Amino acid sequence: MNFTFDDVRLYPHHQIDSHSQTSWELAYVELGSGVRIIEDVREDFTDGDLALIPPGVTHCWQYDEAATDSDGYIHNICVTFTSEMIDALGRMFDDISDELERFKGFESAIVLNGELHHNVARRLRALRDCNKAKRFAGILAILIEIASSDDYTDIRHSRRKSMAEKRLDDLRIFCTCNMNRNIPLSEVASYLGMNPSALCTFIKRQTGKTFTEYLNEMRLIKAKEVLLTTEWNIGEIADQTGFSSLSYFHKIFRNYFRCTPRSIRNL
Repeated sequence: MNFTFDDVRLYPHHQIDSHSQTSWELAYVELGSGVRIIEDVREDFTDGDLALIPPGVTHCWQYDEAATDSDGYIHNICVTFTSEMIDALGRMFDDISDELERFKGFESAIVLNGELHHNVARRLRALRDCNKAKRFAGILAILIEIASSDDYTDIRHSRRKSMAEKRLDDLRIFCTCNMNRNIPLSEVASYLGMNPSALCTFIKRQTGKTFTEYLNEMRLIKAKEVLLTTEWNIGEIADQTGFSSLSYFHKIFRNYFRCTPRSIRNL
């Protein structure tokens, strides 16, 4: 029967990039945290994350370099198996063929929750000390348990906002409402219930920008909008969008839009 069982210790930056494959994948993060990306759904994950990925579904886990063991490693268990294996098992064991057909019905990735998560994680850890035959039996038991449960979140159908998306919304709203004044990083962190260092890491991970870059981009986009829709002078616009220095406003405006504020207004 065609399956693999990998008990992995590796550096976070050695984790495979976004990919899809022809086999099923059951991925268990025993130690590590970061951002899980499945198709177009980005969600934060922490220790214990457990997901089933059907064939052809694009996915990756982006790990935080700081969330490792003392040797700098993340820990995960990855099981892969083919649809052909599931079909063969259904032909061999008629009494579980219905469960295996239900299993094959998963068209999008699922994240395991509650008791199902607890039981499958326990079974996966136990497989470390098994030979190949016992691992095969253990994987079969896992497939049946997943097929017989509804304790999971369907990534494609739920479409609920993740905690990260909600935080980004809160960050955007706070910055929009307060961009006309100086906004200390510590104030934003307190508003979002985070410490400043964690906030900087979060913004960089989610947007690819520093906090200052993120805030300045919002201010510049707003400044351009005001330039095009009002008769305010450029100094007033700079002040109302949070730039206390007019020369600095001109400099970063040119760097971002590749033109001056005056030329934007004269378009």
